[in-house]
Amino acid sequence: MSYEVYLYNIPKVTEDGKQVIPVPDGRTQDFPAIDDAKKFAMEHKSQFDRVVLIQKDEQGQKMLERYSDGKHELAENIVRR
Repeated sequence: MSYEVYLYNIPKVTEDGKQVIPVPDGRTQDFPAIDDAKKFAMEHKSQFDRVVLIQKDEQGQKMLERYSDGKHELAENIVRR
């Protein structure tokens, strides 16, 4: 089992809505242990719009938690629409 942290920003536009404001590229980081992945996610939560912690194993992947605009959310508390 391994863990992956996805860090990305939501695209932004100018006030008139006609131009895209550049945002830093997203990135990922792999970790063998959950504690290291959680620490990394927490350290980067204010630098990106979204930080998502994923658990990966032979059966697929599962979101464990995320930071949305710096606010922590557990996967079971996220409402999917």
